[in-house]
Amino acid sequence: MQHQNQLVIIDGPVHGTRFNLKPGTFRLIGRLDQTQEITMQVTLSGDQILTERLQSRMQEHLNTHDGAASRLQFDERDNDILLEDPAVSKSHAMIFAHPNGLSVADLMSTNGVKVNGQAVNDASLKPGDRLRIGKTLLLFDDTGRA
Repeated sequence: MQHQNQLVIIDGPVHGTRFNLKPGTFRLIGRLDQTQEITMQVTLSGDQILTERLQSRMQEHLNTHDGAASRLQFDERDNDILLEDPAVSKSHAMIFAHPNGLSVADLMSTNGVKVNGQAVNDASLKPGDRLRIGKTLLLFDDTGRA
């Protein structure tokens, strides 16, 4: 049986929301803020356009995790994961779905990223790991049952 990688909100607004992560894709995690007066650049699908700084940070993350081969795996950006949490930065982190799990890169956010309570810049995630983005806690579930 094939595992389905998901992040599930287990603490914070919209508790229980699930985000599917298909291998070979990556997703920006940021803040959903409908009161923003600043216009951000978005793609036709509504996702934020990645600045050169964010693209550089992504490449740095991929180089430290899997080397040059890893960069070739990620050819598809999936929809942004936007959290209703004022403690989340507009472009907080990037989550990568590898064939054998997930990894996360902090995009130099204001409040940082924690995995199982430990502050990280880059981290590989195992099923059952808890990812803190702002005040929102997400669980990495590979069973589809969390």
